[in-house]
Amino acid sequence: MRHLILLTALSLLSACNEQKENVLKTLPVYESLQEGGKQIDDSWLNEKIQIQLVTPLELTEASLLGRAFMVDEVSDKFMVYDFKSIYLFDSSTGKYLSSIKRNGEGPEDYLNILDLTFDSGSNVVSILDFPKKAINRYSVVDGKFLGRTKADSIVAFETLKNKNWVSFNSMTDTCLYDICISTPQGKLVWGRERTNTFIPKGYVPTKDFIKSNSSVYFYEKDTLFQIVEEGGLNPTLYIDKGQLSIPDEVLYDMKRKRERNQYIWGDVLCFSEKHCFITYYYNSKIYFDLWDISSAKLCYRNIFEQASDFRGLPFKVGNTTVYAWPSFVKDNVFYCVLDEGESGKLLTDENAESNPAVLKFRIE
Repeated sequence: MRHLILLTALSLLSACNEQKENVLKTLPVYESLQEGGKQIDDSWLNEKIQIQLVTPLELTEASLLGRAFMVDEVSDKFMVYDFKSIYLFDSSTGKYLSSIKRNGEGPEDYLNILDLTFDSGSNVVSILDFPKKAINRYSVVDGKFLGRTKADSIVAFETLKNKNWVSFNSMTDTCLYDICISTPQGKLVWGRERTNTFIPKGYVPTKDFIKSNSSVYFYEKDTLFQIVEEGGLNPTLYIDKGQLSIPDEVLYDMKRKRERNQYIWGDVLCFSEKHCFITYYYNSKIYFDLWDISSAKLCYRNIFEQASDFRGLPFKVGNTTVYAWPSFVKDNVFYCVLDEGESGKLLTDENAESNPAVLKFRIE
């Protein structure tokens, strides 16, 4: 009997510990806004943020970038893209190296880049061409076309560590699954039965995947899920918006877009193991939040309300302050792509034209 009581006590203790371990980490965004939603002083940034590199990207006739997005850094090269082309630059000097520009109607071409994913192991970039409903694969070594996969309903996708793809199917489509894991050849490995109960009105929304430290995540209904490569979603972080969490029937109806301002919407996450950057719209303003995940503490907040306001984090580069916001993280190093206005501040010739610049930093 004594052994039974002891075993029961140990089982209860183990269950309690397991329950504590399974408690979802939460960032109290709603609570922080009820406290006034004020901007948080940036003195913390000066102590914690360590800039590792600022590299202006070379501007040539062949490397004239539009709005640029970070893809990856591999073998001392930055890979960035706009909606038409993919570019490689030397990460230390910014020298333009090569590009993939296959815009056209041909069988090896694409019309635009809705999404893309890069497999550093095979040096292959895969491009989602939504108008053609296809995914094209190219070698980043020589730009060679490697093949095409049909993508009738896919609006976002990402490469997993095991080389398979995870994809999201359009919310306006009637296919059985909304999230799928498949081989690059299109063979289904796993699928989640469609969950949305509201059909978008007036446009086709996309739900992007997030790559952080080589793992792939999916953000939905205020919860961040890690993609399980064998199939499944593992919840890892909850963004608590309280009563400001936007209902689907408001978010996905263009006729009700004015009502969005009553809620938090359009949130985008970029995160490492310890810190989470969140941008979102609320009350006709854009919020830039930096949170410590383990302590659920708001470390920094910048609010963009009018054209004269700055967006993002301030970075001191020499005697110049530039503003940027991270969009990619690898090995707990954050990457920002400075827009033309901010990167132009780094030029000695004020009248010179500039490409974007890439800024790398770590939070100590």
